[in-house]
Amino acid sequence: MPDAEPVKESKAQRIERFKREKLAWDHLDEIRAFARTGRASVPPEWLGTYFRSWGIYAQGDGVGVVGGANGEGKSTEYFMVRIGITNGIRRSDQFRTLAELSEKHAQGLADITVRQSLQLHWVTIEAIPEIIESLQRAGLTTTGAYGDVVRAVTGCPVVGLAHDELFHASPWALAVDRALGGHRAFYNLPRKFKMTVTDCRTWCSYPEINDVAFTAARRVRGCNVEHGFAVRVVAYDLEHWRERIQAGLLTPRTDIRDLPI
Repeated sequence: MPDAEPVKESKAQRIERFKREKLAWDHLDEIRAFARTGRASVPPEWLGTYFRSWGIYAQGDGVGVVGGANGEGKSTEYFMVRIGITNGIRRSDQFRTLAELSEKHAQGLADITVRQSLQLHWVTIEAIPEIIESLQRAGLTTTGAYGDVVRAVTGCPVVGLAHDELFHASPWALAVDRALGGHRAFYNLPRKFKMTVTDCRTWCSYPEINDVAFTAARRVRGCNVEHGFAVRVVAYDLEHWRERIQAGLLTPRTDIRDLPI
């Protein structure tokens, strides 16, 4: 009998194989080598897979927004670098570092994303090692900002200021991000994993579209009033149908990092 033809590897299967073969966070040395040898030296597996776990993506030409081929534009020689900003909260010196990097390497511009992260555009391959190292010295990181990893945790942008918030929830958002963000155990997830921790009564961080959401809640038991978190987990079946599961009220004193979800 003739030999069976080998099964062609799909794009998704190829990406999963790349992720199994290398934990890109351990290979900053390769990024430094690309910076020395130029954009043309970057192999496809880095452009399409490994850079993403570093929060780095090939900069598009913008044509996809208005048409392009199949609604997609083309990659340019530049890169976009995304920096995760948990709940949008960082120190003033860290924002000065971001401003300096933007002025030096991103035409003086930085986007604020809908998930409270920052993006630098039109970055050259030569600048990427300096950007990563400058961010690390400032206590910032690009890991967790892109790719199939635990993404930066979002929260209400006016936390601590809103007159009607039930309690100040940002300490829990920061604690969850410290526990899970950039964690090696969650490098190779099937897809990105998004969470929000918010005390906002208007749900401005869109908890219903996150994989796990902790939203401020109030419960009255007899003469006692309890403030805590309502927990929502999004589950998927084989047809990708979503079901929102609401657990009971979780008091703020409970460490939400230890929940078995």
